[in-house]
Amino acid sequence: MRQCPKCNAQFDDAWMSFCPEDGMILVDPSLAGIKTSADPSSAVNSEDPTLVYRPPVEPGSWATPDAYPIPAWNPPIQTPPNPAWTPPVVQTPPPPWRPPPPPAYVKPASPAIGVASMIVGILSMVFGILCFGPVIGVVAVALGIVALTQNKKMPQHVGGRAFAIVGIVTGGLSLLIYGGIVLFAILVNL
Repeated sequence: MRQCPKCNAQFDDAWMSFCPEDGMILVDPSLAGIKTSADPSSAVNSEDPTLVYRPPVEPGSWATPDAYPIPAWNPPIQTPPNPAWTPPVVQTPPPPWRPPPPPAYVKPASPAIGVASMIVGILSMVFGILCFGPVIGVVAVALGIVALTQNKKMPQHVGGRAFAIVGIVTGGLSLLIYGGIVLFAILVNL
């Protein structure tokens, strides 16, 4: 048998845990030390309907069971609702899902000027000595120097350092060979 500590209603169902009248937790009166309403000497204190657990006192200790203060229950303060009308909050639906943007395209370093220097340097070795003179060799060296300086300033945008070095070397060799041929021709004709 279980009993509501607030309204003293008794229930025989063992499965009930709460009083259907006021929602209080049902307790077993024999275990909790509550006098039942059938007992004429029971007097329910309407000021404190809750049960306070007091730990057992060891025999011979200086604390008595009445030494523990009974906690006072203060009901929460409820503010009255605001009488002013507030418009309802309209929530916009979240935007539809969109896939994330693709990763940024990283343009590889362009070896164009270095390759041009190498090609012109190789052509200066073949045709510069015979036909065009030192002009192609000078262009190969100039393109190689420009490619190296741009590669040093912006290595993420300009590449082809090895091609530029090959262009400078082949253009320089063609200039040396052409200079040697001209010097040889001058010395032979003296």
